[in-house]
Amino acid sequence: MIDKIESLQDPALLQLCEAGSFAFIIDNNGREFEIDKTQIAFYLAENKKTVKVEGLESVFTQYKPKTVHLYIAPQNAASFGLHCDPYNVIIHVMFGKKTFIIDGKDIVVNANETITIPANVEHAATNNYDSVMLSIGD
Repeated sequence: MIDKIESLQDPALLQLCEAGSFAFIIDNNGREFEIDKTQIAFYLAENKKTVKVEGLESVFTQYKPKTVHLYIAPQNAASFGLHCDPYNVIIHVMFGKKTFIIDGKDIVVNANETITIPANVEHAATNNYDSVMLSIGD
């Protein structure tokens, strides 16, 4: 398991991405588009769009049987709009600071911190800083 990420260009981050099953970018309108995993390095180097990698349960086995998604977000990159998930979502920040609106409140989660967003609570990432985070859900 990877314990620490030093930057958005950390080589360990690309290795972690390669262990995933599927990769996506999030466009400026908050829509996700699947990309080939070979394109992850390009989008990380471009440093403009949020990259989402799904299927990391085999790396982060401590969260089984939950799903584990990785989000790599440059400062001010777009993310999903306000939404609710029908299950609790655990957020663990591996690098930087992740900013959210959760239930109408601005929240900052720092590196090595974990929060839980309760089921059916409206939330969105605002990406005011560079960040790498895990999203763990059912």
